[in-house]
Amino acid sequence: MDDFSAVDFNFSFAPGVLDEQIVAFEMAGEIWSHYLKDNVAVNIHVEMTDQLPENVIGGALPGMKKDVKYDKLWKEMSEDRTSSDDLTAFNNRISTKKNFTALVDGRELKKVEKMKLTNANAKALDFIKGDDDKLDGYILMSDLTGQSNVQWDYNPLRNDNIAANSLDFLSVALHEIGHVLGFVSGVDDGGWLNVVTESNGKTIKGSDMKFATSLDLFRYSSKDRIDFSVGQNPYFSIDGGNTNLGYFSTGEYSDLGGDGYQASHWKHNGDNPLGIMDPVLKMGQTRNISTLDTTAMDVIGWDVVNPGHLDWQQLYDNAIENAKDALIAERTKDVEKMVEASDTYHGRRGSRGSSSGSWQVGLWQHIKFQTLDVEVAIDNLNFQSESDLAQIVFDRYFSEFDSNLITQNKPSYESGENKVDNKLDVEKIVVQLVDNSKIVASKNATSTTLDVEVLGDLLSGKLEDMLKLDVELLVMPIK
Repeated sequence: MDDFSAVDFNFSFAPGVLDEQIVAFEMAGEIWSHYLKDNVAVNIHVEMTDQLPENVIGGALPGMKKDVKYDKLWKEMSEDRTSSDDLTAFNNRISTKKNFTALVDGRELKKVEKMKLTNANAKALDFIKGDDDKLDGYILMSDLTGQSNVQWDYNPLRNDNIAANSLDFLSVALHEIGHVLGFVSGVDDGGWLNVVTESNGKTIKGSDMKFATSLDLFRYSSKDRIDFSVGQNPYFSIDGGNTNLGYFSTGEYSDLGGDGYQASHWKHNGDNPLGIMDPVLKMGQTRNISTLDTTAMDVIGWDVVNPGHLDWQQLYDNAIENAKDALIAERTKDVEKMVEASDTYHGRRGSRGSSSGSWQVGLWQHIKFQTLDVEVAIDNLNFQSESDLAQIVFDRYFSEFDSNLITQNKPSYESGENKVDNKLDVEKIVVQLVDNSKIVASKNATSTTLDVEVLGDLLSGKLEDMLKLDVELLVMPIK
């Protein structure tokens, strides 16, 4: 392998990946390489698919190195200290012994000794040779089949605004690479969830927790308290829990107390994301790597630099050159070998997988997802009257639902009064839409939208209870 002063991303692509998609991933690799200066190669296979679960736009399956000893991990982190944040993290590590104690649902989990790292993270810390040529990660991107109102935007230079009905392909590529690099948590791990749910409140042995990652060493619920619970209010801290730098998502399973987003993400923060590792992406938005993202990468073992102003044209030119030599290959067997060597992707409670016969389906529950924040926006639709608008809304968004949900005729709007006449049984429809993750909220109604209070009336006053104040609700624009 040639010498290099930055992470070298070696992408391969499944047959059918488009040229513009290849360029976008090469661009994403160039961007990450400007932040990470470790002398390692990261090998990632990329595939487009129509088999991802509903509203999932991308997913990453990192190769994993298991049974990494806690004390050995900190030894390598000590030798890797290149920044003030590294020094702060090392000086405030939770334990100087061979094991540590964490919380799980308020109970102490003692003598945790073994952890796991993504292969790429393990390379950065010298657990795996930096030039090892085996796969470090597998990324699946949705081809948006079935998303008739959504399309990918391929503009790596970002010199034009993204259309309101488009998703930024580069943002998702950057996000999924972040998971491969090590932005993952064991809190959503199937093996760990099985341990927690089967304990029935009894003491869990530290030896049963083999799923924590390097990132989880900075997952706190209070001072000096690392917390592996689903739910709670976990936050990122590099000084022993004294300073909250940003909240983490709390877990995929709401029945266990999670917020519905995988724990391997920052807490979803609406239109003000904490970083590229936000769990959702809205149409018409772009995301960038933030200081919080790079701080996390820094303390888990990467050598991070601030590249200052990025020369997007130069990055793009490099991406174009790299794309000319891109490897196009069917690598199913290589992915299977990566999964087998990881020895960590086993069964877990429930599944959001597809019913397809695709070989990847058994892995859906382990893939780190980014989801589409589906905003029902109709501002750009052409209509002459409120009745026309009502017809458009019904045809576009409600026609797929059972006609029994309709109490009278299709809805019409009384001009100027923000009232609804001959309305649908909105409460039932909204419940069904929310259950299917098809509604995005707006809590800041304006004069051009149906007032939230009116909408609350339509929902029989159950808006807050039904949505638990966490889920945003559609506000239909009224011209």
